[in-house]
Amino acid sequence: MRTRRIWLFQGVVAIATFLIIASFVLPLWTASITIDSMMGHEYIPNAVRIHCFGLQHNLIMLHEYIIADQTPLGHAVFAWAYLAIIVGLILYYTRIRENNGRWLLASIGIVHISYVLVAIFIVLYNRVTELGLVLQGKTLIIQPNGAITIDTALQPGYYFALAAGSMCLILAFTRNIIINKSVHGGY
Repeated sequence: MRTRRIWLFQGVVAIATFLIIASFVLPLWTASITIDSMMGHEYIPNAVRIHCFGLQHNLIMLHEYIIADQTPLGHAVFAWAYLAIIVGLILYYTRIRENNGRWLLASIGIVHISYVLVAIFIVLYNRVTELGLVLQGKTLIIQPNGAITIDTALQPGYYFALAAGSMCLILAFTRNIIINKSVHGGY
């Protein structure tokens, strides 16, 4: 029975790990652009995407406006290294047999939640506000030769990151309950 509980715990940790990876691969935030001008109507879905590893876009016409916001290569490499370290630490955590390992998983949860919240609500929010846009919703920019509508929204990657970090925190402090381990017993 206890072996099943250990496998259950490790399965839930694997789900949290999967959510962390998914939060890196999927966008945290997107901006879709609709351009209405005398030349016609053009819709660019997910024109700007913010991931944990940086900004991606497909704005060929508006490239000059976003070039200053492109993610430096060093930041992207750091972000992918962060992901590899986090996944490695979680794998290491599943092998730790003492209670002290819970602080490792709790730290991973706190760091991942902080990483995403800082990216969205400090870095992105400040830049979006500078540009006169909203973090979530539609912004209409009217110009003499037409109008541009920018529709922005938080995406599943953001919610997966919050869920994964929260799961890590919860699992860190409920490990003994899940695996039915006494405080003084062995794993």
